[in-house]
Amino acid sequence: MKSRFLLVISFLLVSFNLLADDVFVQDFRTRAKLSLNYKPIKEITLSWTEEARFKNNSSSFDRLYSGLGVTYNAHKNFSMGAIYEFQALQKAKDHFQLRHRAKFFVQPSVYFGRFGLSLREMPQMTYSSDIEWQLRSRLKLNYSFTNKHLKPYVSVEMYNPLENVNKNNWVTKVGYQAGIEWKIDAVNALEFYYMFEHEVTKKVGNHIIGIAYNLGL
Repeated sequence: MKSRFLLVISFLLVSFNLLADDVFVQDFRTRAKLSLNYKPIKEITLSWTEEARFKNNSSSFDRLYSGLGVTYNAHKNFSMGAIYEFQALQKAKDHFQLRHRAKFFVQPSVYFGRFGLSLREMPQMTYSSDIEWQLRSRLKLNYSFTNKHLKPYVSVEMYNPLENVNKNNWVTKVGYQAGIEWKIDAVNALEFYYMFEHEVTKKVGNHIIGIAYNLGL
């Protein structure tokens, strides 16, 4: 138990130290996501997601992510999977940058009482005109109410470049997030969240409000 809390505290201290530098809040943004999930067998989940993002105080379109994924729930305390995303980023009124992204992840979890703690390690490759590799590390703590329909959580995620790394850019972005997952019934679920996204190398930050709808087929 003690080692789990030390892990959480250490991760948060490192991330808040990154936020301690002067940060200019650049924008207020919103995100909306739709996920369809299908379980051919108990241990496997297939998913299709669509996510739209808006910028400039949520007044203009930013980008669209379309994703296909597979998750293997090997154990209550461990899952792994892969995701492919097609991304369309609006760079000008009539110009979009198209990108491809492949992500792989492992996620061990531990539970103590109604609390759950998970660490997700996710290397990802993004291709457009060239290839970029990053490692995303997310620590998430959630709490389950008695009826288990509501699950609030907090998380912090770091983006680490895996090429051309030096002591000044070993973390490029940090996301601090708080939200709540609402399981409406056996097939419908909603998620609401707030995120502060700190772009470390640019010393800017964005306030983000998001909503996600999950449908189990």
